[in-house]
Amino acid sequence: MNRSLSLVTAIAVTGVAVVALTGCAGGASSADDKTLRVAMGSPGEAQIRVWESVAEQFEAA
Repeated sequence: MNRSLSLVTAIAVTGVAVVALTGCAGGASSADDKTLRVAMGSPGEAQIRVWESVAEQFEAA
C-alpha cells in the first residue's frame, strides 16, 4: 500500500512540476508585448465589470 501511494505521489508531483515549468517557459515575445491573462469561469456581470476595470488600469500603466 505504501509503495502505490508513493508512486501516485511521485506522479502527482511530477505532473505539477511539468505544468509549472511549462507555464514559466519563455516565449518569442518582444519586450513591448505585455499581456495580462486571467482564466476563470463566468463570475457574473458585477465581477466582469471589476475585471474590465483592472484591464483598463493595466493598459493605462
